[in-house]
Amino acid sequence: MDEKGFILIGVIVRRSAQALTVWLKGSGSLRYHATAMDAQRLALDFPGGRSVLQQSMMAVHHPLLARIRIGTDRRGLRVVFETESRIRYAIRPRPQALAIQFQPARKR
Repeated sequence: MDEKGFILIGVIVRRSAQALTVWLKGSGSLRYHATAMDAQRLALDFPGGRSVLQQSMMAVHHPLLARIRIGTDRRGLRVVFETESRIRYAIRPRPQALAIQFQPARKR
């Protein structure tokens, strides 16, 4: 059986004083790979995925997250989160969605 990649149909940003949660809503396979590209960029790659959204960049303007970039290539869908500072994150799969929670990095 051929499983289709994740099809991104919506991005929802929920803000709070101490955290920020981004919901990636869609359909298809939630198979993904997370990569911390550097101290201020997190990438999620969805093999075979694509986006139906018109925009390729969303400004967030939050102390934890500056913007979200969305792109596709022959390998699939990539969503990049560009942060304002060092953060920690947790990714939680949900039915037909991923919830990515951002919080300030712990002080050393």
